[in-house]
Amino acid sequence: MASRYAILENQNVTIIEENPTELELERGAVAHYGIEIYGNTYQSHLSKLVKFDNKILQILQNAPLKSLTLSLYKNYNTLPIPSLHDFQILLFVHKFLYHGNKMPSICASYFTQNTSVHHYSTREKYSLHLYNPHTDFGKRLVKFKGSRLWNNLPDSVKILNSIPAFKNSLKNYLSTA
Repeated sequence: MASRYAILENQNVTIIEENPTELELERGAVAHYGIEIYGNTYQSHLSKLVKFDNKILQILQNAPLKSLTLSLYKNYNTLPIPSLHDFQILLFVHKFLYHGNKMPSICASYFTQNTSVHHYSTREKYSLHLYNPHTDFGKRLVKFKGSRLWNNLPDSVKILNSIPAFKNSLKNYLSTA
């Protein structure tokens, strides 16, 4: 059974018929490629890409014009571009905390747990330490953004050691948040 597939060509959307498994792989590869970098820009810079991504999902699912975009993403088992960026950053933090021996040595000091900073018990002793950035650029650094996103995760997601279990739980959390 063929499904509809949209291609951007000179700012026009072209519909072609494709195999659904190839379609999902291609859309996923395009959406994930470089998300850590381009997803960290201002919303105004991402708006055209987000609108285009929404339009592609709408066309692929033969959805009505006024469809809820969150349901389109849920039907396709994927996340919107800003959430994909958060997903990749949080996956990096998880790998740093639970699988640090597999990380490159350059990443050894990216994140600091509050237990290393405070020598007394605090409510946030298991959270990551948030440094105070002085500029907007500093707020976009992985060190700050990763710590802030991690600290906002529920404990039920944070405690998962397994990468596949963490990914599933994180995707569910981000799709409902």
